[in-house]
Amino acid sequence: FSNEYDVYNPLITNDAIINRKLSRIFSVNAGVDIDFLKDFTFRTAGSYNWAQIKTTNFDDGRTANAQLKGGPYGSIDNKERYAYQWTNTLNWKHTFEKHDLGVLLGHELYYTNTSGTETAYKAFPDTNFGLNDISMATPDTWKSSLEENALLSFFGRLNYTFNDRYLFTATLRADGSSKFADHNKWGFFPSVSVAWRMSEEEFVKKLNLFSDLKLRIGYGLAGNNRVASYTSLDLLTSTRYPIGESLSPGYATSGIPSADLKWESNKTLNIGIDMGFLEQRIIVSPEFYLNKSSNLLLNSRVPTSSGHKTMMRNIGKTSNIGFDLSVTSVNIQKKNFTWTTNFNISHNRNKIEALSGERYFLEEARFGYDQKTHKIEVGKPIGQFYGYKTSGLYQIEDFDYDAKNQTYTLKEGVPYMSGTFNRNDVRPGMWKFEDRNGDKIIDDSDMTVIGNANPDFYGGLNNQFKYKEWDFSLFFTFSYGGEVLNATKLTNTKTATTNYSVLDIANSSNRWMTVNSEGQPITDPAEMAAINAGKTVACIYDMEAGDKYIHSWAVEDASFLRLSNLSLGYTFDRKKLRKFNVQSLRLYFTGSNLFVWTPYSGFDPEVSTKGNNLTPGVDYGAYPRNRSYVFGLNITF
Repeated sequence: FSNEYDVYNPLITNDAIINRKLSRIFSVNAGVDIDFLKDFTFRTAGSYNWAQIKTTNFDDGRTANAQLKGGPYGSIDNKERYAYQWTNTLNWKHTFEKHDLGVLLGHELYYTNTSGTETAYKAFPDTNFGLNDISMATPDTWKSSLEENALLSFFGRLNYTFNDRYLFTATLRADGSSKFADHNKWGFFPSVSVAWRMSEEEFVKKLNLFSDLKLRIGYGLAGNNRVASYTSLDLLTSTRYPIGESLSPGYATSGIPSADLKWESNKTLNIGIDMGFLEQRIIVSPEFYLNKSSNLLLNSRVPTSSGHKTMMRNIGKTSNIGFDLSVTSVNIQKKNFTWTTNFNISHNRNKIEALSGERYFLEEARFGYDQKTHKIEVGKPIGQFYGYKTSGLYQIEDFDYDAKNQTYTLKEGVPYMSGTFNRNDVRPGMWKFEDRNGDKIIDDSDMTVIGNANPDFYGGLNNQFKYKEWDFSLFFTFSYGGEVLNATKLTNTKTATTNYSVLDIANSSNRWMTVNSEGQPITDPAEMAAINAGKTVACIYDMEAGDKYIHSWAVEDASFLRLSNLSLGYTFDRKKLRKFNVQSLRLYFTGSNLFVWTPYSGFDPEVSTKGNNLTPGVDYGAYPRNRSYVFGLNITF
């Protein structure tokens, strides 16, 4: 197989690679309700889900990845998963005079089992049969796995209402997870909420303002056990180690056991009020919330002397404080025409309250740069981008020009990046970063927070119209103030790298040029300054494969307004349908993700491809969000 396809070509890749996924799924649900002794109801319900998934991948050898593997290669991945859930509840309800009382006791069991095998093969001598004949290929990898997970819960709830005005609810959950060690398997999570239906009070009725008015307050704890199974145990992984001139099979530790791992705890306070006006033509519901999380389940770094980079621990605390507002209005309500609007807007601010002793640490969203991208700092929000602040490009006036030798020398006092360049290496058109400490040297001490992934506010607006048999709706979503680290722009503007395409932002109208329109090298400083006036992208000698800077040029405003959904439908007259033994018939069209207005240069401002809990808001090769059009009908006989 030749190297003629060493340039990444999406058309060749699409033709060369065959991906197939076959899923067999079986699901069953059942439940029984038994009423007895007047006020009691017992319910038992269960579900069972089974899935078998076979995924195959075959590359016929024409892609760059295939060249690295020595020709055609493929893989076969078989997974089987089954899960069952069993829930039992006993409910008691009783009403006497102005009192409504309800008590619920419950128990739930949830279990999952996942097993799989994965094999990969390379150096297929022939591609005609693909994975249908692997006998002549060379085995590359082979793996098998088994994972079990169980959750056992007991819960209770008390509901009390007096005179349909004062409402009280209290709950208690006890959850036991197989993911934690014996002494920490159980977590206990109580909650309580109260509500006052103020619209039933005489002093509110006399106002003649509200058709409904209810004050709500709630406080409770919730748990989180979202970690990999067996994290608390000392795990081994198979490996091969050298003895003499041969490799022998063996086992090695795959991580540091977290024997004291326990449930993450989230405490939340909610205060809200529901207000109805004009016989519920207008409903306004503002709500304030405060959430504090402790014992966070996070991968924390450990000394390399341990033989590992990280271990899962309960560390740190975070808080979220925010405000939600929802408004529903019936704008027009006539015999043949109705227009209703639903609007919601939210504001949230998260803050790191504590870490595992340190004031801050740096984290990397991995996309091939091997550079820290986020700063995790006490007192600041999660989602801070970290790097150099771009000051533009080095200009002609930053240099002394030697006309005889046609060389540029950076003037004394102009900062430059130490360790990467010496002063004589810097040339016009290279990236220029902010010297934050004023020492005239650009180094790690000049790196700082360069952006924030968290929006100032976000929400949605839905308008629904109905005219006779026609219905029409428009749903917009929006976000303002959030930013994205466009790693795709960083990695795909390497104009000095051969055999790779680059993004259009690095074209000659934006990029610092060193040749003129005739293709001749520019030797006159005045000509170079004139041809590069207003350029914003570095020249090719600072866009090589090894130029891996995280800097604010790649941090972009990700505010957007998106037409998320449009729907148009027509419902036929029921009287006319009866002669055809049809009860109802509706034709409809729905379009999703039809337009987005955003200053972001990537495919989608709502993206976080390389992010995790600590490194959100990174766009690296995000697949464009699809736009869909659906025509359909709903018919009832």
